[in-house]
Amino acid sequence: MSQKGMEIFSGTLRWIMGSIIVTAVMFLVFAGLLWVTGLSEAHVQMYALISCGVGCALCGLGGGRLMGKRGLLWGMAYGVLFLLAFLSALFGMTGGIVFPSILRPGFALCILAAGLAGALGVNLRKE
Repeated sequence: MSQKGMEIFSGTLRWIMGSIIVTAVMFLVFAGLLWVTGLSEAHVQMYALISCGVGCALCGLGGGRLMGKRGLLWGMAYGVLFLLAFLSALFGMTGGIVFPSILRPGFALCILAAGLAGALGVNLRKE
């Protein structure tokens, strides 16, 4: 593999892992807010979707910065990679208990956010 390919591969892993960490921290923050403030538990799916959306957007931003062009496309691709990695980790941790219930149409919004962040990431790229 060439030097450029290795940089893209390692950058991709860094952005995906960083996005998963940010998403996990957001889940913990929302859990703490639910516990301390008494937020309505009826909106837990919305909190989870917000957390996943932020993780997807962060990963899409990284994809746009790494690739340098076609930010919308690469951002969406990185968003899908993030969701695959995140859902695989969630599936592994829970033994598949939550897997059927988490495939929601709301993930399309997460992928769209990743695409928009990817377009932003191309414009934030340092030359």
